Amino acid sequence: MSSIQFGCQGCGQRLKVPEGSEGQQVRCPECETVNVIPSAAAETSVFAASPIDRAPSASDQNPFSAPTAGYDQRPVSTKELSHQSIEFGDVFGQSWKHYKLQVGMCALFGIIFIAIGIVSGFGGQIINMAAAATNSTPMIFGTMAIVIIGQQIVSAFQQLMGKRFGLNIVRGSTEPLNGIFSFDRIWPVIGFFLLVGIVGAFAGGLVVLPAVICSALDQGDGSLAATGVGISVLLGIAMTITFVVLMLRFFLTIFFIVDRNASIFEACEQSTLYMRGNKLQAFLVTFVGGLLVGLVALVTCGLGIVFAYPFMEVVQAMIYSKATGQYQNQRVF
Repeated sequence: MSSIQFGCQGCGQRLKVPEGSEGQQVRCPECETVNVIPSAAAETSVFAASPIDRAPSASDQNPFSAPTAGYDQRPVSTKELSHQSIEFGDVFGQSWKHYKLQVGMCALFGIIFIAIGIVSGFGGQIINMAAAATNSTPMIFGTMAIVIIGQQIVSAFQQLMGKRFGLNIVRGSTEPLNGIFSFDRIWPVIGFFLLVGIVGAFAGGLVVLPAVICSALDQGDGSLAATGVGISVLLGIAMTITFVVLMLRFFLTIFFIVDRNASIFEACEQSTLYMRGNKLQAFLVTFVGGLLVGLVALVTCGLGIVFAYPFMEVVQAMIYSKATGQYQNQRVF
């Protein structure tokens, strides 16, 4: 049965009523406000402004306030945020509830996402092979650099797609593909990737340094070299744990870049704040989710990834929405 969805004028709660009830009144179960049901043609967008999700005014002092029009003329979220604790079962349960309502669109998104990755990968290989055929060293290395940069841009674009799609699903949008193909905010995402890459490269250099130094100083019996390798292994374990903790700390960074128009460092700061006390639960959710995705891909010979990957995007969006206090359960009448 077709339905009309609109936001409560009192609290912004997403309401859903049967089509044909236009003009009638319905009381919001959340705040008791009586709302007049709009016509289907005039449905309020899931991102439309309301008392708690409004366009910013000139008097706003929130550094994360968004412009009145974001990607595809859709405003980014301006809801007031509040730090909330997330729970493993709740995140999975709510994510599954929203996912199964839009499983067809999730599969379509999965196909599009994977197709972009395949085209990017094969395109890069073809370009590198063409450069190699010239037997020109400058051409080969120059082409490799261009391909790597291009693939990083594609990867950042896929991240934008995924985060926007996940948010659309979690927020109950009837058109979850709306706005996901915009390149808006891609440069801050690329900047964040670059920052992570620099930190990772620096950490990797520190890890291998003892092995390299000890190997160079070894007198020939191999004992000093073996010691250096052992130190590097221990450093590698410590660096890996540290890196995982840091990535959990910045787990929500891209969401703040996309959804709140934050700069890279502002997004990192906000992610640190709202992931406080939530890092372990986020790790468990993503770890278990990753295992499930891998299992589905293995059992279905890779075909199931079309359904599994979008679910993980919904899960991540749910973590962001719940940790920042933006999530509202959708009521169905």
